[in-house]
Amino acid sequence: ALDVLENLVVQRLFELEKFNLRGTRYAMRRAIAKAMDERCGAIRTALQKYNDLARKLIPPRPKLNYDTVISMTWVSEFALLRFSKRNVQEEQWADHLVREMTVQWHLLQCAKQEIQRLDIEVRRLWTALHDEPIVWRQSIAAAHRAGHTVLAAEMQHRLNARQQIDYALQTRLQQIFALPGFSGN
Repeated sequence: ALDVLENLVVQRLFELEKFNLRGTRYAMRRAIAKAMDERCGAIRTALQKYNDLARKLIPPRPKLNYDTVISMTWVSEFALLRFSKRNVQEEQWADHLVREMTVQWHLLQCAKQEIQRLDIEVRRLWTALHDEPIVWRQSIAAAHRAGHTVLAAEMQHRLNARQQIDYALQTRLQQIFALPGFSGN
């Protein structure tokens, strides 16, 4: 009964995926919506059958409701329903909240790594914003010496516009430097 229920929910997930794809035409969406309505009825029937059988097991398995089954978006969540010598659903790791918190913990670890990487990138950007105008001024001076005054004037105009943007970036970077925990020394 659980295999049938799992199969129906997985088919529903694939239909939802196709329904939300770009380029799926109106007629196809209507056909998918109709199939999903039929699938929901089949899921309710399979769920009722599962609950009837789960109640008869020793020890009885917990009853599932339609909303819980529909909210299962990963096939791995069905693996927790599989039979074993003990009821794994009572284990701490089987708790949905614990699994969600584990995912959040891993995301937090990734965020910490990203912050370390950004500390380095912020310093690199600061250095580039400091060094780039020096190179521009040297190029402008070289253009003047070579007698290319129009080119030098255009380069100076672009440097001035660029420095306005750079000033805004430097102001933002100084705010980042002042953040507690910034370690990009």
